[in-house]
Amino acid sequence: MAAARPLVPLMMLLLLAAPAALASAAGKPGAGGGGGGGDFAAAALGGLAALRADADALAPWLVVTRRALHRTPELMFREHNTSAYIRAALDAMGIPYAWPVARTGVLARLEVGPGTDDGARGGQTAAAAAKHANASATGEASPPPLVVILRSDIDALPIDEPAGGVADAGGYRSANEGVMHACGHDAHAAMLLGAARLLRDRRASFPRPGAVLFAFQPAEEGGAGADEMLRHEGGRLFDGAGAAFGVHVWPTVPRGALLTRTGTLMAGALSWDVAVRGRGGHAAMPHLNVDPVVPAAALVGALQALVSREMSPLGSAVLSVTTLRAGTVNNVTPDEARLGGTLRALTHADMERLRRRVGEVAAAVAAAHGCTAEVDWHEGDHPYYPPTVNDGRAAALVAGAAEALMDGWVARPFAPEGEAGAGAEGTAAETATASGSGKGKGKGGDEEDGVGAPGSPSSPSPAMAMPATLSPYTPSSKHTFETEPVMPAEDFSFFARALPSAFSFLGAADPSGPGGGGGGLLHNPLFSLDERVLPVGAAIHAAVAAEYFARGGLEVTGAAAAAADCSSAAAGGGACPAAAA
Repeated sequence: MAAARPLVPLMMLLLLAAPAALASAAGKPGAGGGGGGGDFAAAALGGLAALRADADALAPWLVVTRRALHRTPELMFREHNTSAYIRAALDAMGIPYAWPVARTGVLARLEVGPGTDDGARGGQTAAAAAKHANASATGEASPPPLVVILRSDIDALPIDEPAGGVADAGGYRSANEGVMHACGHDAHAAMLLGAARLLRDRRASFPRPGAVLFAFQPAEEGGAGADEMLRHEGGRLFDGAGAAFGVHVWPTVPRGALLTRTGTLMAGALSWDVAVRGRGGHAAMPHLNVDPVVPAAALVGALQALVSREMSPLGSAVLSVTTLRAGTVNNVTPDEARLGGTLRALTHADMERLRRRVGEVAAAVAAAHGCTAEVDWHEGDHPYYPPTVNDGRAAALVAGAAEALMDGWVARPFAPEGEAGAGAEGTAAETATASGSGKGKGKGGDEEDGVGAPGSPSSPSPAMAMPATLSPYTPSSKHTFETEPVMPAEDFSFFARALPSAFSFLGAADPSGPGGGGGGLLHNPLFSLDERVLPVGAAIHAAVAAEYFARGGLEVTGAAAAAADCSSAAAGGGACPAAAA
């Protein structure tokens, strides 16, 4: 695709944003302050205060990274420059990776646990290996290694970013004509790279050996890149993984909110086209033709009844007809009419049943008019995405870690009932970037990392009222909320289908966006986000990994395990293991 706007070399941008080493003191257990927060394993990251401070200091680099990726977006399975940028950043951190994974993806692996902080980044020291060997020889119990996956998508959308928007004003509008990061994947990649930096110098503080996998996944926007990544080399690269976690920026919710839930979070999705075939001819003699336009038009209405008349009122499904095409000449009846759209539902069972019924109804309506119908489900170019179903234990882990991390650090997103606004707390990075200095001089930031202010006020904006679709995750939650399921789909669902996982939405409404708040919606050419969310997202990724290791994984026993399994299975349309009890 031609690039009408000049393209700044990606490697040059990378050099401008080259990572600086984080201070080693930040990774020592006991460094930094507390911050409390239930079961959150603050000690594994040197204390919440240290993690917050390092994330704040990393903010200028994160903004530069996100803007560099935003300016050079690439479509699914074509993310060659994006992948090169990510690999160069990982090389600068000394974190090893596998590439290419699923054609253009990158899977980095950071070994963590006692003895890994030896300068040979990413690996265990000989002393640590000898210690484990000695433990085995003496019969001392040694816990098995843990492996956890943190995932980001990296592809962009076939949308042209308009002039005059937030990115254009900031000098980072897409240089690739017709391609735009309109779903926040540039921010996701930047946050995951930030998490890698935060965890790199803390790896020896993890309480037991294992690895954190950073999955920079291609082709989320329709190509099922997650499925291909998980199947790469028979899944060998993910051996031992016990859980996966992902975060998506959410432009309709303010910064400082994390939304998740147990069970189904996002719908399954299928794209479809129906070809209705008849016999064309002169439109003045319809009795000699077999007109496919009439049954195609009738099919538009007939398909709507599948949701309104055949779905339970307590279920959720969407069957939208979005395209309708037939002839090109006014006095000629065409041989064929085509219509297409999207099918979505919150359970796999409903997706399977509706898929079958679309085929049956299309064939019946066409036959009633003397035509035939053929359904194309686009399995080759736009595979089926199953519903995204969160494991209850994983969702609770994310919510607990995020709440502890953000409380007292990030402004409260929603006003308490009866109050006009949020408290005065905010990240140090918010004040620094909003002041316009654009200099990051602390740990993780260099003079040349400096960027202009993202257009945010130096003090937190007044909090909005909490939407009716949300409720506090726990009675005391200020920053984490349970959300109703949503009908967009995500190929993180393949991770969630393969192992216990949790996906979450991170509030990123842009107060400088169109209309003074919220920016454009996802998949919209006016999409923008509050860049102050970048250090928050990076720190949440790091905190989730640390909490996973501190808990020894997701293993719980007894009634708690049964309840988590039952709620996840029921929400996904499956059987509840506790039902027979």
